[in-house]
Amino acid sequence: MICFLTSRTYVHDTGEMNPANGFTDELRRCFPENCRALQICSDPDSWERTDFYASFLRESFEKAGFSIESYRTLDGRNAEQAAELIKDSDLIVLSGGHVPTQNRFFQRIGLRDLIKDFSGIVIGISAGSMNSADTVYAQPEEEGEAVDPGYQKFLTGLGLTETMLLPHYQDVKDDVLDGLRVFEDVTYPDSMGRTFYAIPDGSYLFIGNGREELRGEAYRIKDGGIERISGDGDTVVLSGAEPDTDDLILVRPDGTYLEQIRRFREEFADCLDWLHGAQGLRYHEDPAEWLRYLALCGDESTVPEGDHLYSQFICVRQTDGKIVGTVGVRHRPVGPLDTWGGHVGYCVCPSERRKGYATWMLREVLPYCRSLGLDRVLLTAGDENQGSVKTILANGGVLESYVQTPRHPMPVGRYWIDLSD
Repeated sequence: MICFLTSRTYVHDTGEMNPANGFTDELRRCFPENCRALQICSDPDSWERTDFYASFLRESFEKAGFSIESYRTLDGRNAEQAAELIKDSDLIVLSGGHVPTQNRFFQRIGLRDLIKDFSGIVIGISAGSMNSADTVYAQPEEEGEAVDPGYQKFLTGLGLTETMLLPHYQDVKDDVLDGLRVFEDVTYPDSMGRTFYAIPDGSYLFIGNGREELRGEAYRIKDGGIERISGDGDTVVLSGAEPDTDDLILVRPDGTYLEQIRRFREEFADCLDWLHGAQGLRYHEDPAEWLRYLALCGDESTVPEGDHLYSQFICVRQTDGKIVGTVGVRHRPVGPLDTWGGHVGYCVCPSERRKGYATWMLREVLPYCRSLGLDRVLLTAGDENQGSVKTILANGGVLESYVQTPRHPMPVGRYWIDLSD
């Protein structure tokens, strides 16, 4: 799947395809001949609006030289055909409109599940781009929403990206709604502990080839503040870039890292169950106790009953000494772990994610696995954890099957990495 998440694809005054920041050139590289397009509405009951914009956008594509065989729409009139229409399309256009209204329609047709295996092109326009995120920030836009205590600002989206976009920044940055400045009084406070990216028309988020790139002018809104991070013609890589491997080391934890281990664990205070690749750390608040436990698990003669022979590594960034991630190796997983646990587990602390660290850690630990005499290793991840799935695939993982586990509501994928070469 390749995604272009925009404010709009066309120049507002002319209706022509907007070539800014390489948009049309990039689209041409992946656009198929005789494309079968599907535009998914923003409001399932606004049929006239949906048909008007479908006709308008088709004409915009064709004027720009894109070959369109068919251009269909999906709204309340044919919602029951969603799966069939998506399967038979090369291009999906997610319309602009009211974010919560569109989100409800997406939920109604189960679009998150329907689109996850789509292998074509997705173009998001305004609300469609916002609803593409895993968690959607539904910035208030209609009268009453900014002051309504029941208005839900954070919604479940399509999961195509973790990046929360705010489109049309040039038009809405000074908006006032219900007596409140939409950005200064509403969005800036909502950004505490979160990151939003505001983009004007002509800029877009490109997702493809394992990378996410903001192309064009963009602003980062984070922890109550805003900064311009790029201008026209610029590209900012948000994820998929290789980490500075010269600055990372993978080492065994010891007593010199007690304070760093404590701080690492604190980042998971509200989500200790996410501490994969750090066996037992969730149960040991004292780092010294954790190290003593690891010592027992590292010696076959002292492994506690019910545990496994296990080797622990930490990923340390040398410039500041911070532990940014952990990776652990089970030498011989047995029982349930042989089904859905696997040989290798890993995690990156929440503040350091989407920097390529997990991919680097897994790659670096594979030679150690080979030194144990393993000719292949098993890793497991659910489809809802696309970050982990991408990490495994980037290191040569091959999906074998899905299994149901007592610890996960959804089936878990079993991936094997061959170490024999």
